[in-house]
Amino acid sequence: METKNRANMIIPLILFVLLGAVFAGTMPEDDQFISFNEECFDMYDNNNDGDEDIGQDQGCTEYPYEDGNGEDGTSLSNRYTSDIGKYQTGYDLLADYVKNSIEKACNGDAAQCGITGVTNEVQMFCYLESNAAGLTFTQMVQSWRISANFDDGSYQMIQDLCYIFPPSSLTELPVINFSNYE
Repeated sequence: METKNRANMIIPLILFVLLGAVFAGTMPEDDQFISFNEECFDMYDNNNDGDEDIGQDQGCTEYPYEDGNGEDGTSLSNRYTSDIGKYQTGYDLLADYVKNSIEKACNGDAAQCGITGVTNEVQMFCYLESNAAGLTFTQMVQSWRISANFDDGSYQMIQDLCYIFPPSSLTELPVINFSNYE
């Protein structure tokens, strides 16, 4: 009988805490996420070093977020200075990069990019992951994870999209926490 009374008291307490969390807003609003630095996605060499954007420019590849210095690079002490939950995941950031590239360079259609076998966003993402001239997407998210000391699920998402057999049947890139292209 005493066990039932405790259970009857605990259930309302749990509901009260859950409702409080909902009303308090525990997740950042979309416009509160720290996303990519525009210099890292504009397909332009902003600092005239011969490299542009994430994957080519060292400053963007090391820290592509909008609270950093873009192509000019961001010192280690100035990275991830906000609450880690406010950062767009590395995977989502790279997915936005791929969608942006398809939109700007391929007239919004991955099939028009001229890459054999690439007809959708997921195939383009995996093509870029496996044919990187510099660091792969996997290497970038691993580097960001170490720098942030936080696993945001990006590594596993890339593995699930690009390194499974049979290949993923998805045609659009999924989202972990936030996308600028929804």
